[in-house]
Parts: sequence; C-alpha cells; structure tokens
Amino acid sequence: MAASLELRWPLALAFAALGGYCLVRCVWPAARSGHAVCDRVSDAAHAAMSVAMVAMLWAPRPGDRWGLQPAAFAVLAGWFLVRATGRAHSRRHRIGLVHQGVVMAAMCWMLLAASPVGSSVSGVLGGGSATMPMPGAVGHATGAVTTGAVTSGAVTTGVLAGYLALAALWWLRAATVAGSPARASTADGRVLSGPALSGPVVSGPVVSEPVVSGPVASGSALFGPAVSGPALSGAALFGAALFGPVGENTCQALMATAMVVALLASL
Repeated sequence: MAASLELRWPLALAFAALGGYCLVRCVWPAARSGHAVCDRVSDAAHAAMSVAMVAMLWAPRPGDRWGLQPAAFAVLAGWFLVRATGRAHSRRHRIGLVHQGVVMAAMCWMLLAASPVGSSVSGVLGGGSATMPMPGAVGHATGAVTTGAVTSGAVTTGVLAGYLALAALWWLRAATVAGSPARASTADGRVLSGPALSGPVVSGPVVSEPVVSGPVASGSALFGPAVSGPALSGAALFGAALFGPVGENTCQALMATAMVVALLASL
C-alpha cells in the first residue's frame, strides 16, 4: 500500500486498537457474554483483517506467492453473505452481515493488488502505470489493456470507499441511537443478552427513567439515568461496554472509516 508515513502510524494504531477490541470479544468468557459462536467467528475475522492491514502498511508487497491471504478473505466475505441469507435473522441483522461481507471483500481486493498474484495486473488499485514497452501494435495494445485495468481498478476502489464512507456514518448514527435510554440493540438488529442486557426490552416511545433489574445492566442503561438494583461488578461493567450496542456499533464505524482512508491512500 502506497501510504505516507504520516498516514501509516495513525492507521496502524487504529487497526491495532480495533483488532484488539475484536480479539478480546473472542476470548471473553461465553458464560458472561452470551456471545454466540458465529459472532465470535465474526470478531475473529475482523481481528485477522486488522492484523493484515497493519502488515500491509509496513510491508506493501507481502510475499504471498499463491495469493492465500486474498483467498482467505474472499472465503470470509462469502461466509458473511451466506449467513445473511438465513431466514432466522432479522432484516437489520442481515444488512449488518452483508456490510461485513463487503468489508471482507474490500480487504480481499486490497490484498490481491498487493500480492505477487495481483501485481501481474499492474496498477490494479489505480496507482502507478506499468505499460510494457513492446514494438509495434503489440505495444499499443498492451498499453491500452493496462490503462483499462488501471481505470477499472480505480473505479472499483472508489466505489468501495464511497460505500464504506456511507456505512461509517450509518454505524455511527446507530451507535448514537443505541446509547439513548430507549434502545438496547445493535445496528444489525440483534438484541444482546448476558451482560449487555438483562430484563425486558423497552419498546415504543422514549422512556425517561428505565429501570433495569438484576445485577447486570444493559449497555444502553450505562449511558442513561441511574440504574436500580445491586451495584454492578467490574467484570459486569466491562462486559456491558464490550458487548453493548454502543461499543459494537462504534467499532464498525471506526473500522469502515479506517478502511476508507486505506483505500483512498492506495489510489
């Protein structure tokens, strides 16, 4: 990835922090979080993507001779999209899964361009030119093909960056709404259980003073009025912040934003 030093450090720190957040969600005890296996796989995929992005920032030409990394993220993109077809999921949950599939596809696109496999089509992300000087009409044909590859690559990168920019705004809005006292669900429509939520889910108009019973409070209640019941333990508070809708949606917004910057830096 052709990113300046001024961009590499902020991006590397951002992806490291986001990857660490996803990794902690993977290993946090299931008994405390109610985090499903599929959700842990999703978090592991995002953690792996963060590691791959940090590696790309400092090693623009990884020695992935066979293109295994792009293939892995292509499989992950397909896995998210296949999950999105499940009828057991709500509409918003399916939208969230499709988004994560697109993020994995964008990662595959960037890795493919940086790998020796993708470098055979020079400038696939729109940066640089590699017209091969050949005599006669063959040289002109080669230049035309290369120019077309560069143009189509730049368009694809621009489309992905535009989508992710809009998605970042959507996830940020979802995080803001989730922090209101009347909401306790993630942007993809899942109502969280375990430390993220206990007691009935309040629907309808905004409730001025929601009361959450039990030793564990909802993620949204942490940003609203005082919660009644026994005092929360440190582990319960950490679990609520870790698996609550505000933290999850904010992570998705920041991940999409960082991907936009990385894509644009590669042009």
